[in-house]
Amino acid sequence: MCPTNLDLRALRGVWLASASIAAALSASCNPTPASGQFDAQRLELRGCDEELLPWEPGFYTIDQFENRTTIRLQSIGGGIGQIDGIFIQVENSLVDPTNPDGMPLGDPALRAALIEQGVSVPPPIEGEPVGGAARAVLGFYESCPEARDVPEIIGRLRFTRFDPTNGGQITGFVTAPVVVDTRTGDIVGEVLSGRFSFVVQKGRPYTNFTGPGNQAP
Repeated sequence: MCPTNLDLRALRGVWLASASIAAALSASCNPTPASGQFDAQRLELRGCDEELLPWEPGFYTIDQFENRTTIRLQSIGGGIGQIDGIFIQVENSLVDPTNPDGMPLGDPALRAALIEQGVSVPPPIEGEPVGGAARAVLGFYESCPEARDVPEIIGRLRFTRFDPTNGGQITGFVTAPVVVDTRTGDIVGEVLSGRFSFVVQKGRPYTNFTGPGNQAP
C-alpha cells in the first residue's frame, strides 16, 4: 500500500480536495522518509464491508493555516474517491513535545458528552479552543467509497517531535478509546492506536496551498 463549532464534513471536504490534488500530482509512493501504522480492536463503518485496519499510510505531508497545522496521512490515489487517509488538525500553540500526556484529541463538547455516558476520554482542558486542541477524522474513500459515517478519533495525541518547517521532523502517537460518527454520535470504533513519523517537505506535490509556510524555500 504505497457536532459543535467545527463542521467535520466541511473540513473533510477541504482535506479531501487537498488529498486529490496531491494524488494527481504524485504517480508513485511518497519519497519522504516516513513510517506509520494504525490499528484498532474494532472499526465498523456503515456501508463498508472491508477490513480497514491495520493500515499504513503511503503519503505523508502537512498544510499550514495561520496557527494551525493539518497533518495528512494518506494513500496514493487518483482522486477523492480513491484515497484512504487520516487527517489531523492541531493548534500549533498547544503542541508540547515535552508533555508525556500529549494533548486531548477530539471535539471538547463531544468528549464531555462521552464522559457523561461513562466513556473514559480526556475532559475539556483550561484554555482549549472551542473547536478543540486537536481533531482527527478517518476517510477510507478508496477502500469504502460508499461508507456513510464521518468518523472522528477521540482520545489523545502525543508528539515527540513537532517541527512543521521544511525539512523538520514530525513524530506523533495516537491513543483513542473510541471512534465516533459525528453525524449520529454512535461509537463505530474502539481502542484505536497509531503512530507516524516523517520529514516535512514543502512545495508540490507535498503542500497544495499558497499561504505562508506551505512553499519550499
